[in-house]
Amino acid sequence: VSPHTIFIRLEPELPADAELVGQFQAAGFHRSSATQPDTTLVIDLNHSEDVLLNNMEHDTRYAIKTAEKRGIKVWRITDQREKEEHFKNFWAIFSETNQRHHLKMYSPNYYREVLALNDRVRSELFMAYLNDQPIATAMVVFSGQTATYLYAGSLAGYGRYNAPTLLLWQALRAAKNSGCQFFDLWGISHANSKWAGVTAFKKSFGGREVPYIGTWDYPLDKKWYLAYQVAKKLLR
Repeated sequence: VSPHTIFIRLEPELPADAELVGQFQAAGFHRSSATQPDTTLVIDLNHSEDVLLNNMEHDTRYAIKTAEKRGIKVWRITDQREKEEHFKNFWAIFSETNQRHHLKMYSPNYYREVLALNDRVRSELFMAYLNDQPIATAMVVFSGQTATYLYAGSLAGYGRYNAPTLLLWQALRAAKNSGCQFFDLWGISHANSKWAGVTAFKKSFGGREVPYIGTWDYPLDKKWYLAYQVAKKLLR
């Protein structure tokens, strides 16, 4: 930690629990506004594919079949060199999606580093194609028994092809066939209107909602942390 660091921010993967909240507060942590949704959606992969499909909404199952009939093909990219080659397509789709929905994103190098994961924690890239045109993408991270649908996007103007739905289904199948027990859809929000479409899309696949404890700050310099909090309120 730099001597100039004012505070440390944590978003622990811990369940929302009154006792845990008390322990965080007693240890000197301060609750902060979330940078990520504090609820996720987890699908249990310890079922047959037929059961997983039956747990989805009817329209989602129909969209999967429609995408296949309309010629959407999904590529699963695991080779490190091939992931790097396809990063340009991933970034073009992902950044266009975030700009269209006015969502925050990091610099391209941040996502390149995630895509470079290739050890006990590894990343895979899924690309949906219409003929030779990539129109949807997702980056999935595998760690232990869980695969996490981390970053995804789709180009505007191709909604009738349902490419994101088929892509997510193929990612679920890939995770199950890789031995994962859980598929984490990484973030939903019932409160944030910007996330309404994403939340509805993810919930259509079924799964169980898992609320987390949220975002917490630990001040290293209480005076400057207070000044930071005041400045943040004034700039809203």
